[in-house]
Amino acid sequence: MKNQENSQAIKEFLCWRKNLYHGVNARIETVIELVDALSSNQIASSVV
Repeated sequence: MKNQENSQAIKEFLCWRKNLYHGVNARIETVIELVDALSSNQIASSVV
């Protein structure tokens, strides 16, 4: 069950990331790198 939940969370994150990529016009590479860096922290429960 945990793997299924993780898989769904990953799908949702990738969808959100794709929408962010297409919605931001200026400095997109920097924004995506920041999101990737924040989301790669496996210990934090939130980026805020």
